[in-house]
Order: sequence, then C-alpha cells, then structure tokens
Amino acid sequence: MAFFCKNNARTLPDGPIQNKPNESKRFLIRILILGILIFVFSHIFFQVYFVSGISMSPTLTNHQPVIIQKFNLTPSIHVNDIVVIHAKQVNTTIIKRVIGVPGDQIMIQNGVLYVNGSVFPDVAEFPAIENPGTADEPVVLGDQQYFVLGDNRNESIDSRFDEIGIIERASIIGKVVHP
Repeated sequence: MAFFCKNNARTLPDGPIQNKPNESKRFLIRILILGILIFVFSHIFFQVYFVSGISMSPTLTNHQPVIIQKFNLTPSIHVNDIVVIHAKQVNTTIIKRVIGVPGDQIMIQNGVLYVNGSVFPDVAEFPAIENPGTADEPVVLGDQQYFVLGDNRNESIDSRFDEIGIIERASIIGKVVHP
C-alpha cells in the first residue's frame, strides 16, 4: 500500500523511497576489492594446481586438484613433502616428492633408494626403481638444492634425469598442503 505526499513522491510509512546511486557504486567497489583480494591471495599465498600425468600415482591422480602453499617455503620444505616445481629445462610445471634436501647424498643401487647411506623409508611402498639415471653414482646436494622423485618411480621423469635434474630452491613454486 503506497502513501502519497504533497509533491506526489511515493513513500512508505517509514519515509520516502530514495534512489541511491551511491549504493550501486559502493557494491561494485566492494566486489572489485574482493576480486583483487582473491587474486592477490591466490597468487601470493595459496593456489589451486591440477596434477598432470601419472608420475605421482597412486598418491595423486591425473587432473586431481591440489592446494599449494606459495609463501614462506624455504624453512618449510622437508623430505617427503610434495612440491610443485617450474622445471626450467623443459619449461613446464611438474609435481614431485622431495627425497633429498640440501646436504643430503642420494644414490640408487639395485633398484633401492639410499639417502645419506640409509635405505629410504618408503622402500616397501614402491616397486624397485628400474632406472637409477644419474643417481647410479652418489649425488650430493648443495645449498638450496633438492632431489625429487615421482611416486610412480618407474613412470616419472624427475631428478634422476637431465630433463629435470637437481631442483634449485628458486624453482619451487609451492608445497602441497591439501590433499
């Protein structure tokens, strides 16, 4: 039910209805700010990455989305972390498991992975490694260097091969935090 005033403006019992063009502008500004915050958050702090290929199977599957942490990585990269890497040699992004960190010695003999002279703890989970690549001789990691392998060891191109090689810290884009 509408009420009318002297000037024929439409009113409600609580007062006149006002056309507020500033509310539309404020709403658009809020949406724009939210969009900028989402963009910054997703490009600086966290990002969704989609696994490509079978090199991380069975842990991760082809096209599976994962969330990666992109900030404060240097102190938080440890053995067994799964990381997303920009592989400069092949100019692509890959996802692998960290096997060795700076100062570690990596070697693969008779299909068995050794880190610092000890059998790597996951040896029971994966089949024997058929091709040791460059790790058939001891590989010693320097400062800011990492050795990575795919979980599907016999179907992965990783640090054992020249196409990927030893990973420099600067090439690590992020660490998988979910799943």
